[in-house]
Amino acid sequence: MQEHTDRPIDIGKAISFGWNGFVANIGPLLLAALAVFAVQAVFSLLLRSVDGAFAYLLVQIASWVISLIIAMGWIRIGLNIVDGRRADVADLFQFDDRFWSYAGASIVFGICVAIGLVFFIIPGVIIALIWFFYGYNIVDKGDSMGEAFARSNQLTKGRKLELFAFGLVLILLNILGLLLLIVGVLITAAISLIAVAYVYRRLSGEPVVDPA
Repeated sequence: MQEHTDRPIDIGKAISFGWNGFVANIGPLLLAALAVFAVQAVFSLLLRSVDGAFAYLLVQIASWVISLIIAMGWIRIGLNIVDGRRADVADLFQFDDRFWSYAGASIVFGICVAIGLVFFIIPGVIIALIWFFYGYNIVDKGDSMGEAFARSNQLTKGRKLELFAFGLVLILLNILGLLLLIVGVLITAAISLIAVAYVYRRLSGEPVVDPA
């Protein structure tokens, strides 16, 4: 596993890095967002037009699979930016063997967090913080589901309050983006994406390349 750094999470630096990364990659990031909106629109139309429960179920499953591939793609784009590479729309739609680990981990993560939230909310929040980086470990390191959860637990050990504060800042940032309508939330979502990748790299003790 990567060495756990003892440096505190610098939320301001992460947000600043996210902004610089967005500015340096504004074209590809906006194109990627438009591509995602187009895919979502297609599936929305399909779900409204299909006849029969079986056909509807197949479209729902296809939509879920594509959404997972896109989620992995966003992680890949964020990591590429913090590593000094340009964002690329093609990164959104890559499919490889890591998908199966990511799909399984996403299901387990969702179930565990949901159960935790039912039991007085706090356990669900704690689980979400412990496994905060499971997707990054799978996409970046090629971890299995178990390895991804274990590595995330190692990265987040002693960091729960910092990560909680970081998450709150990102939520508030994106609420601000929503208040500024579609363009605003596109910007804040991109900043958040890059900021999380930055924190992941720093907690892993790995270097980052500032786009500025």
